[in-house]
Amino acid sequence: NAHGVRLGGYELSCADPTVSGLLEELREWEHVYNHIRPHQALGYLTPWELIQKWQQEKQTGKEAV
Repeated sequence: NAHGVRLGGYELSCADPTVSGLLEELREWEHVYNHIRPHQALGYLTPWELIQKWQQEKQTGKEAV
């Protein structure tokens, strides 16, 4: 009996509604949120992409977004 939740257009389904099962689902969502899902407020970059861009621009002396 899986429980489904939609977050930002992404479907999450937790087949194990225990604390450990929910923590695993939360870690997976955190990965999607930070590495896969683009954010409008970040210029349609993921947080990870923005950090990478900022670090690269910092090394080259350019100003970040």
